[in-house]
Amino acid sequence: MYYRVPPECTGEEFRARIIEGRTSSDVVVPAVIHALVKGVALEYLVQLELDLKEQTLMLYLINTGSLTNNDTIDVLSKNTKLSRPSVIGALNSLVKKDLMTRKRKGGDKTNISPFIGKMLRFKKVYDVHPNELEDLMKYFGNDYEDPVLALQELISKLFSINPEPPLARFLRVCLLAGFDERSLKDETVKAIREVVNSEDLEEERLLQTAIFSEKSWEKTITFYQEKSVPINEEITEDINNVVNEIEWLIKSTKKVIDGLVGKDDGFYKKLANVFPNQNYVEMRESERLDKVSRLLEETEDKVKALLERFV
Repeated sequence: MYYRVPPECTGEEFRARIIEGRTSSDVVVPAVIHALVKGVALEYLVQLELDLKEQTLMLYLINTGSLTNNDTIDVLSKNTKLSRPSVIGALNSLVKKDLMTRKRKGGDKTNISPFIGKMLRFKKVYDVHPNELEDLMKYFGNDYEDPVLALQELISKLFSINPEPPLARFLRVCLLAGFDERSLKDETVKAIREVVNSEDLEEERLLQTAIFSEKSWEKTITFYQEKSVPINEEITEDINNVVNEIEWLIKSTKKVIDGLVGKDDGFYKKLANVFPNQNYVEMRESERLDKVSRLLEETEDKVKALLERFV
């Protein structure tokens, strides 16, 4: 349980208690949120492979629990145990890497918002889950609601408990449909990012458009925006079924080839129905297992590589 509601408290009074942490029996929800964000931030920080002084400075700024910091160079040097030249060099380098901004007018001021933005996309939150974050933040406003469900929803998506975000699913479908990842241009990456981040995203339409858009990244986005491909509910159901099975195989603790053992012709027929270029129905069992398992593993490697371009 994240908290308990004392029976003698009104909702508004309990909200005040939980924010201020007046009793030891109440878990402070802001602290839970901070711990969650801090954990993801530290995981992302390790992946950046910064040098020691840059990492030390970022670690200090993350631990302050604030996006902005007004410490002077001298204070940063004292608190991080780095020399003044090292702090200055680390700050300048982090600004160049677009991980922070720094203003010196009216005093020193650092802001790690750029780092947080990149971090949110790193932890497979490639769409930044704006709706879930908005629901969670309502708790701190006037129109607050029960924070537990909103927090649970966000945590489940951050740590891939729920199906993967639309961007990963879209890239996986495109690659399985035969798209060449090498032909994906930077301007198309930007267009795709805008589509999947849109509040009006129609994921089913996007996936179905990818299936019927001549293996072209550019045409897929154009056709989707123009709604050139009519939605077919039967095909949509087939796509969802196949993609869900593939994601289950990928996320399973078993090897992909072990997960495929026991799959009957029905699975391979559905695979070929959704992806006509992937027809393995007539193959021998051993050959089919080997080819499909390698296909899914290689596709997943490509998905991960492509996702790096969207960070």
